Amino acid sequence: MLCSGPVDTYPVLAAARDEARSEVDGAGNVGTPLPVLASVRANALTVMLDLKQSDPVAFAAHAVTGAALEAGNCPASATAT
Repeated sequence: MLCSGPVDTYPVLAAARDEARSEVDGAGNVGTPLPVLASVRANALTVMLDLKQSDPVAFAAHAVTGAALEAGNCPASATAT
């Protein structure tokens, strides 16, 4: 599974955040819990993206992932970005 190919989590998280934001924007019933939950989800995903892109986290994750790919004898195609 580790060597299955390149994976970029940013687009997936950003798409989920954008979907949650659109749920909030399109919600007609402000008093219902669904827009509130979508807003919480959108805010949590924004925090995750900001944290993931921060230098201390991004560099450490990059280094660990690179070491895992090398230790797993993955083909070069699995490391392409």
